[in-house]
Amino acid sequence: MDEILVEIPAAVENLSLPDPGLVTYYKNLEDRTFWIVGDIDCGLLEIAKNIIMFNQKDAANGIPTEDRVPIKIYLFTDGGEVDPTFSLIDTIIMSKTPVITINAGLALSSGLLILVSGHKRYAYSHSDTMYHSGSAGFIGDYEKMKASMENYERTIKKIQEHVLSHTTIPYEEFEKNKANDWYFNSEEMIKYGIVDSIVNDFSDISI
Repeated sequence: MDEILVEIPAAVENLSLPDPGLVTYYKNLEDRTFWIVGDIDCGLLEIAKNIIMFNQKDAANGIPTEDRVPIKIYLFTDGGEVDPTFSLIDTIIMSKTPVITINAGLALSSGLLILVSGHKRYAYSHSDTMYHSGSAGFIGDYEKMKASMENYERTIKKIQEHVLSHTTIPYEEFEKNKANDWYFNSEEMIKYGIVDSIVNDFSDISI
């Protein structure tokens, strides 16, 4: 069989296909959809920046809150850093554009704090979440360790107040379990007001 030679036009011969990851990212951004996957760190601030941007865009276009396209945050994380977590939480709470949080399988520790911050909250049927007080280590002289410990205690109190104010967990039950790794399945998330409903179909995720 004779070879068939295909001539590549000069205008396209040096082009390369786009990175599939980037294509997905920008498509999600266009749809106002974000994923928090793996360890939580300062990368959360990019999501916070985009929430602010969407609010500014919606306000500039005069779109009423009830007519705005919601922002969706999917969670599959075993937690991480507290400071960027609370930066995102404060941004979500201040957002006039609705923010939906979805437990897409795992929302542990800081993931739980973000999950309960959504204006609407959902969970996949086989998802889990977990509350705990976290861990910390202190180094330095006595004064530095004392200051670090006092700051850590304030952080723990802030975490506890956030969970209690955004769920229906009874205070007495919370006090009994707060020192443990306290896990909740999807049915328990409904029971304790951690999420509003379980996702059985993607059409269920609405504001």
